[in-house]
Amino acid sequence: MAAGANGGVMPDGMMKGRRAGAAFAVVTCLFFAWGFITALNDPLVAAVKGIFTLTRLEAQLVAFAFFIAYGLMSFPAAGLVARVRPVAAILCALALMTAGCLIMLAAANLAVFPLVLAGLFVLASGITILQVCADPLVAALGDPARSHFRLTLSQTFNSFATFLASILGAHRRIMISKFELGLFDHPFVDPAAAVRIVGNADFRAAADDVQRRAQVLLKDSDLLPLRPGTRVYVHGLDAATVRAHGLLVVDQPDQAQVALFRLTTPSEVLHPNHFFGSRQKEGRLDFRDGDPDYEALKAAAAKTPVIASIYLDRPAILTNIRDLTAVLLGNFGASDDALLDVLMGKARAEGHLPFELPSSMAAVKAQQPGRPDDSAAPLYPVGFGIHRAKGRGAGGCRRSRLRRINKNREMTA
Repeated sequence: MAAGANGGVMPDGMMKGRRAGAAFAVVTCLFFAWGFITALNDPLVAAVKGIFTLTRLEAQLVAFAFFIAYGLMSFPAAGLVARVRPVAAILCALALMTAGCLIMLAAANLAVFPLVLAGLFVLASGITILQVCADPLVAALGDPARSHFRLTLSQTFNSFATFLASILGAHRRIMISKFELGLFDHPFVDPAAAVRIVGNADFRAAADDVQRRAQVLLKDSDLLPLRPGTRVYVHGLDAATVRAHGLLVVDQPDQAQVALFRLTTPSEVLHPNHFFGSRQKEGRLDFRDGDPDYEALKAAAAKTPVIASIYLDRPAILTNIRDLTAVLLGNFGASDDALLDVLMGKARAEGHLPFELPSSMAAVKAQQPGRPDDSAAPLYPVGFGIHRAKGRGAGGCRRSRLRRINKNREMTA
């Protein structure tokens, strides 16, 4: 490799041909190597914390010891490159990097934290020298007119190494926790055993019990519990399931003693052309005139008492719904059977709201984005939930109310 009298690379000493190509490939690999090592510094902080008992400040010394070398060693590295041949400077840099790695290995085995910092500083010093001499060397390896292309290509490999090392560092941390949990101790799954274990009767019974108990009773009345033979109008429930619980399903609300509604919190698709926006629920939380479910609820409420269960995948605004219902429940994913068991007194709704239910969209818009459950005058506060004794009515006069409803209908007819 040609050099001037002072050992530096001279323009008229450009390497050409296959030798220049091979040398360029080696130097580009060095670009990749120092980019990879530099990006592993952040995962190294977590690894060192796992070996030593460190405060947050002490843990950040890991990054400090590494990057302070760039500031302290840049000028000495430039002086070294000016005095010796580029190849000699690169060999010196690789020697320092190797020494730094060996010091860190010894420090980990001896559990000496200051030695870890010393090893990182030595390693980063080698990388600093490598960076100082690599750019002019790449420019000298070939046609001067294409030096910018070679520099850009080498830097591309450096950036790719940074990207790759970040992914591998995160992957390592994830996989360590997986191995600690023993997830790979028995890697082969027996499909028959999985069906037998996951789908066994005890697990399914426990899941059904959770669906019943997790429901939140928001508004109560003496309509509950429903009795077998009660005439019901259903909206959003499977009619066959309702009949299997002993209730009589009718076609019109005015034929029913009670109307049963299952509703979902309103939402909008505000970003239909976005990958994630088209797959998530956004926008309003309130029921409005013109919504099919809300219109059906208003029509039924004008004819008969309504029991409504709302799927609270979002914090619904139920101000106008509460005014139309005799009984109001919230659920977080419950089957029709689980809902009917609660309504018929076979199970109790024991849930509490995990978030508040605002009273209006205006209150929602006035909330602070970084603070949960801070709307003005929420309709239902976080933690709300009415608990009733199993199988008991709210006021002890449920039957008399149904008789009164039936009598009024007979007089109207």
